[in-house]
Amino acid sequence: MENMNNSDFKDNMKYMAKPLILKRNNSIIISIPMNLKHKNGRKEVIIPDKIDSNAPIKSPVQNHLLLAIAKAFAWRNAIESRVFKSVQELADKLNVTPHHVRREIGLTYLAPDIIKMIFNGVEPYGVSHTKLLKKMPLLWEEQKRMLKI
Repeated sequence: MENMNNSDFKDNMKYMAKPLILKRNNSIIISIPMNLKHKNGRKEVIIPDKIDSNAPIKSPVQNHLLLAIAKAFAWRNAIESRVFKSVQELADKLNVTPHHVRREIGLTYLAPDIIKMIFNGVEPYGVSHTKLLKKMPLLWEEQKRMLKI
């Protein structure tokens, strides 16, 4: 442990890449490098890239993402079972564009284990509704490689 004054401590914080334990007066200060980022309306702790861990981190389940996946399966089922004759008809009923319907239905082609990870809240960092709507490969192994699973 090291004795430091406040300004030395703040200066060291800027460049810190590892946890730091300091002793000041009769106190012990443990400083851990991290950033806070807003995600889904909550603050999330972002650990530095230098701290490598392959173990999945349990985070709050992204309910909005699970709802989007469930909605996508319902829409796909409605089209496949001919409740709606086309994507256009479904889009008209929902008052959205056919492009939006097709893009959301793309979530139904996610690998089952990716959906299970999202359901359990252990998906890799950065997996979001927006990211999954982007050009996601159809092959499950390529999806896993893209999401670094």
